[in-house]
Amino acid sequence: MFDTILLGLSDAVNQEEIHRFVESIKKEQSVHIEQITDAALLSKYDGNQTILITDMTEFFVKSYALKIPGVVYLHRQNRKMAFSNMTYAITSLEDLPLEYLQRVYQRFFHIPWEILRTERCLVREITEDDVDELYEIYKDIDVVKYMENLCEDKDEEREYTRKYIENMYGFYGFGMWIVQRLDNGRIIGRAGLNVREEYDDLELGYIIRKDEQKKGYAKEVCEAILRYAVEELEVQDLNAFIHPDNTDSIKLINKLHFHKKEPVILEERYLDRYVWNKNTIGEIAHGFS
Repeated sequence: MFDTILLGLSDAVNQEEIHRFVESIKKEQSVHIEQITDAALLSKYDGNQTILITDMTEFFVKSYALKIPGVVYLHRQNRKMAFSNMTYAITSLEDLPLEYLQRVYQRFFHIPWEILRTERCLVREITEDDVDELYEIYKDIDVVKYMENLCEDKDEEREYTRKYIENMYGFYGFGMWIVQRLDNGRIIGRAGLNVREEYDDLELGYIIRKDEQKKGYAKEVCEAILRYAVEELEVQDLNAFIHPDNTDSIKLINKLHFHKKEPVILEERYLDRYVWNKNTIGEIAHGFS
């Protein structure tokens, strides 16, 4: 986590807005905030402890060279400027949460995001170091009977994971995540949200290792992910695609208030499509709106 926020902002940014942001950050005792007027001064700061907010290209270019994570402030006067390697941008400092800046910092340094916690589980982004454990989970034939398996070659799977982190998490900000028990840190599966080109709505996916099934982990985690999808991603509807013989998964999806729709063919497999809507899901919907 960074301990310093640098503001390299031009006169084009409203000074009252800057003042309000500075005052809001001062309430966070663990974070220091400074305004700087010269990009050359960036070399004084430790990139591992710093994040920059700027609307000027010279600041952003310098920060990138120094490996200082940065967020670009876009406004009318700089929208046509070239911000090479820009990944994150804002259009206002108003109500800018510290959590957003923290996640920018984590993405820059390849630190997995913690997505959510339930009573018993941590849901976080995957890392390349998780691949070996996933092979332990996926080696059970009952686990992969109704789903796509990992690559036969572990190095190929690690490369896929690296690209998945960069492209899926980096572009969408969500994806399939790792599920860990809080009490002992054991990785017990994966769960999260997928994108399918054939459908506008996202897809819920999940897998729990064989010796951790029948303990309620899948329901606990998936309910939390549904809440996250609504509250953080503003999702209205979700799909789930399940093999007709996968009775355990069908029981779970019914408990989550998905409703069966038409059968489909995906990746040369016959699957049943189930649909979930945030306004028609009974108990889980309570408190969403």
